[in-house]
Amino acid sequence: MTISIDPEVRYDWRPAEIEAIYTLPSPQLLFRAQAVHRAYHRPDAAQGCALLSVKTGGCPEDCAYCPQSALFRTAVARAPLMRVEQASVEVFELVRMIAVARILMPASMARLSAGRLSLSDEAQALCFVAGANSIFIGERLLTTPNPETDRDRSLLNKLGLHLLSPIGGSDVDQPSPAAEAADAAR
Repeated sequence: MTISIDPEVRYDWRPAEIEAIYTLPSPQLLFRAQAVHRAYHRPDAAQGCALLSVKTGGCPEDCAYCPQSALFRTAVARAPLMRVEQASVEVFELVRMIAVARILMPASMARLSAGRLSLSDEAQALCFVAGANSIFIGERLLTTPNPETDRDRSLLNKLGLHLLSPIGGSDVDQPSPAAEAADAAR
């Protein structure tokens, strides 16, 4: 099956198409994900998000299914959160899932969230290459520890990325010199 790099948003993916994308050789999958990512997002920027109102029903995220959302009254019963060990995924599997999600949902924000302390800087970098473009920032994400904000900013700087505002997407940090040079070369 031939997989095109058509960046048009689709809502009619068939399971066979998704499987064909998922089983591509890793270099080809990452190349396609990066091509689609660049069609919709700045390659030198990542969104930084924070949970400010946890367990109060005041979360500002627009998640219709979530009992924490302030925007919706839901019938979902609150349940305890999963332990990190229950949600562990091997790094290359995570990268593959992010790349497939980027190809299938090109205009979406692909967020790295809980459990990033278990990922090396190199693993997180590979996630950004695969199409991740958003991270949760802050010392905790619900009950899971998060990297310190300075560590996140250091990693993003090493990768030539800068933070976008969580609302509206405007620049919070200035692009790194490497990112500015890359933009100039494009």
